[in-house]
Amino acid sequence: MHNKSLALTLLLATGLLGQTVESIPYRAVLSSGNETQQPANPVTGNVTLWLHVVRDTTDPANPKVVSGSFDAAVGYNFTSPATITAMHIHKGAAFANGGVVVPFAVARTDVDGKGVLPAAQTNFPSASVTLDTINGILSDPSQFYFNLHTTDAPAGVMRGQLQRAETAVRIGLMAPQNETPANPGPAWTAAGGVMLLVTRDGAGAPNSAYAIFDVSYRGFTADTVFSGLHVHSGAALASGPVVIPSGLSAQVAAGGDGSGVLHYESEIDLNAAGAVDAVNGFIANPGAYYINLHTTAKPGGAVRGQLQAADRIEFQVPLTPDQEVPPVSLAASAPSKIIVHSIRNNADATIPAAVVIFDENPQFPTGTQFTATHIHNGVAGANGPVAIDSRLRTAPILTTDGTGNLFRMATTYDATGVAALNSLIVTPWKHYLNLHTSANSGGAVRAQLTAAPVTPPAIAAMYANVPYSSQIALAPGSNFVLTGTNLAFAGSDVSGFTGLQTLPLALNGVSITIGGVATPLSSVASGQITGQVPFEVAPGQRAVIVTNAAGASAIYNVMISAAAPGILYGPRGVVATRLTGGTAVTPSSPAAAGEVVVLTAVGLGQTSPPLSTGAFVGAASVFTGDIFARIGGVTASVPSVTALPGAPGMYKVTVVIPQGVASGNAPMMLQTGLITSNVVSIPIK
Repeated sequence: MHNKSLALTLLLATGLLGQTVESIPYRAVLSSGNETQQPANPVTGNVTLWLHVVRDTTDPANPKVVSGSFDAAVGYNFTSPATITAMHIHKGAAFANGGVVVPFAVARTDVDGKGVLPAAQTNFPSASVTLDTINGILSDPSQFYFNLHTTDAPAGVMRGQLQRAETAVRIGLMAPQNETPANPGPAWTAAGGVMLLVTRDGAGAPNSAYAIFDVSYRGFTADTVFSGLHVHSGAALASGPVVIPSGLSAQVAAGGDGSGVLHYESEIDLNAAGAVDAVNGFIANPGAYYINLHTTAKPGGAVRGQLQAADRIEFQVPLTPDQEVPPVSLAASAPSKIIVHSIRNNADATIPAAVVIFDENPQFPTGTQFTATHIHNGVAGANGPVAIDSRLRTAPILTTDGTGNLFRMATTYDATGVAALNSLIVTPWKHYLNLHTSANSGGAVRAQLTAAPVTPPAIAAMYANVPYSSQIALAPGSNFVLTGTNLAFAGSDVSGFTGLQTLPLALNGVSITIGGVATPLSSVASGQITGQVPFEVAPGQRAVIVTNAAGASAIYNVMISAAAPGILYGPRGVVATRLTGGTAVTPSSPAAAGEVVVLTAVGLGQTSPPLSTGAFVGAASVFTGDIFARIGGVTASVPSVTALPGAPGMYKVTVVIPQGVASGNAPMMLQTGLITSNVVSIPIK
């Protein structure tokens, strides 16, 4: 390697260590009615925008956008033939004109009827797109609008204000026996990933929605012809109507060995019957919907599966040429991120399938042709086989300073990929991301998903999981927060489990013992773990040990009390709701004397019937110990305390607001025996 190239490569590698990557979706509902100069013919459409940003996080308190790119894909519905001349993002409020701030190339100029303009990408910073513009969009997208221009409407034929979109990823494990009626016998199987992008109006109702389907199938015969792919409403083994179409309309042959991928994207017509309910239900209650793949031989459905919520695991991966084996002499880099949305097996917390997002920002010489990108098995300094394929085959040549973004969604369901997923959540340093080009077919830039650990986990503190009250003691059954370093190498929680009855005793290769008792976990991350103190742990000073793939931590001693009550805060700081009506007690709606309010508490101890460690409570179990409340210095009665269904370690406490409490924010606490809770404020009239 030439010294000049080596110096530049090392400089790039050093800079990448302080960079993070994020891709943010925006949408705009487009209409000719939004134009300040109304075109002759009414036109409607939509645009899906992905803002890919690279930030310098050398100063974590003040991360700065340093580069990136913007994608735009436009759906249109013209009533007559038109010739598109340009499409841009402009700076300006609704019904106000503003200058162009982000231009996009037009992939196709002549349009008629309904269709989609393929995604176009614009880089920044550049002569036409400044970092001030990007920061402005990040800060307040409503002050920017997307505009499509034609020869007949040079000022704009349809436009709409930008809105940041929320995303939800759901996965269905699809099998023939799940069909109604079942398809007995075939070895067909598939995993279907669906990403939904949703924007909402001021009242919170969906005003646009876009679905991305990615289905990995196997076991079909080569002559299978797929004829439809949809999300339907309906519980397991019940048929229901199509509510989210994929866009697969023409027949598609399986071919080859009967395995492959179906990838489709579609705008959701929110005016269609049941569409709005489906969008909200997809997010809030995915198990009430199923993904169904249809064939010409099985028009009612060949394989289907109920949708499941997925967790989210992220790896920031700084790719450089010096990490290739052997190193590559190239002035290039690619700050990247891998996101794994996985579902879990309840029995052992393993992953049966996942949607893997490849988000890569190459900075290469002009004219570079990218040919593939994969996750490989292999430690630093060694080459290994491909384990998870992004399915990138040929990407557009990057012509403007060699910069841009490669964004890929790949549902992973094959045996090799699933094995890699279950390894990388435990030992991510044994896997690397590799970006290949036509000039460097073996890999141009690469990096391990994480650096190999050099020290075992270390515990810094452990306390009750009560907001703003880190000094509350722990008791058997308490929810806890444990902080430290190197606690987990892949962070996630239990959102990828469906129908979970008991919290897992190990998550992503991490486990904890308290007083020698295995401890249920609800989330793990590098610097923090949450879980529940086992009821089997006796009060007193107890040893805590965290174990992961790097080894076991030193013993951390923690005091376990017989009881340690804590009052939890709800959304927006609310501590209580009314028993009748369920409305929140807030400064604008204070509680009155005689009203019964409901608190959520932790650390109260056992109930009758007794609670099982880590178990999601079904029927309410009653706390039978002595407990009372004090509000504004006045004792308040506590009619009932029960374990909160569906929430290990939490309790529902009803309290009667007593007479004689002064109006305003009154201090409130719970007490059991001689042990008091944290003090919170409750508004009183």
